[in-house]
Amino acid sequence: MTSTTLATIKSFRSMIVDAAYGFAIGAKLFCGVSVFVD
Repeated sequence: MTSTTLATIKSFRSMIVDAAYGFAIGAKLFCGVSVFVD
């Protein structure tokens, strides 16, 4: 495996992790807001 492939995989993985974290935080905020509104 070349270093370029490794770098691509690393950046892709971090992108997925960022998206997952963003989704989790967004879901938490959304749940908090809906509970607060209720």
